[in-house]
Amino acid sequence: MDDLKVLYRTAGQQGKGITFIFTDNEIKDEGFLEYMNNVIASGEVSNLFARDEIDEITQDLINVMKAEYPRRPPTNENLYDYFITRVKNNLHVVLCFSPVRMPIPSVLFWN
Repeated sequence: MDDLKVLYRTAGQQGKGITFIFTDNEIKDEGFLEYMNNVIASGEVSNLFARDEIDEITQDLINVMKAEYPRRPPTNENLYDYFITRVKNNLHVVLCFSPVRMPIPSVLFWN
């Protein structure tokens, strides 16, 4: 979870492009695959950040969002949506799974 927080802060808060390479050797707990599925499917991981962390992130984005969207009011909801949009645009996920070592869960595939 701490690694995901760093990725989200880099991609969403700082607006920098970043790639997360995830291999089957790094799976310590199968529950992490659900987190990765959420990242790929929606861009959001529920309860990734505590409320105070979200407040800190959104406060940092007020001026950036105002510059990019001057007519959009900087409400908490708009700032969080802007944060997630920046994550979706800047975070790239590379999954490296060996078909010999383990079957790939079907939840990680999309059309």
